[in-house]
Order: sequence, then structure tokens, then C-alpha cells
Amino acid sequence: MRRDIVTELLEEEWEKRRRKVIETRMIETEDIMILSIVRLNHEVMEIMSKMATKDDLKGMATKEDIKNMATKDDLKGMATKEDIKNMATKD
Repeated sequence: MRRDIVTELLEEEWEKRRRKVIETRMIETEDIMILSIVRLNHEVMEIMSKMATKDDLKGMATKEDIKNMATKDDLKGMATKEDIKNMATKD
């Protein structure tokens, strides 16, 4: 996964603040905000890594394919699983 400069800067800032928090045993509002942003950024990156790309979607159904698919109304009156089971002949 490609890391951008903003992510790197945020993490560097958090590391500085983390060391200060450990030394002073005090956390400030800004420290909490930076940590929250870093965590949210990680979550967004994780979600983005799971999303489909254009290449992933190639070969899947197009709008035209979907328009040409049968609807529930088209399928009414067709054979059911039970009908097909009953069609088998006993030899």
C-alpha cells in the first residue's frame, strides 16, 4: 500500500507527542486529536485496500447485461424445483 506524505507526517507528529506523553505522563487535547486522526487514517486506508478497482470490475455484468436479465415477473409461471423433481420418470 502506498504511503503518502501526509500519513508519514501525521505518524511522525504522533511519535513526537507520544514520547512527550510518556515522559510527562500527561496528555493534551491536541495529542488526543493527532492520535485520533492517525487511527482514522489507518482505518480509511484499510477500507480502501478492500475496495474493488476498475480492473477488478472488468468482465462483470454491465448495465446492459443487467437490463436484459429476467425479472421476478418474467419467471412467474415457470417450473419450480418441486415441478422439476416430479418430472423425473421412474423406470
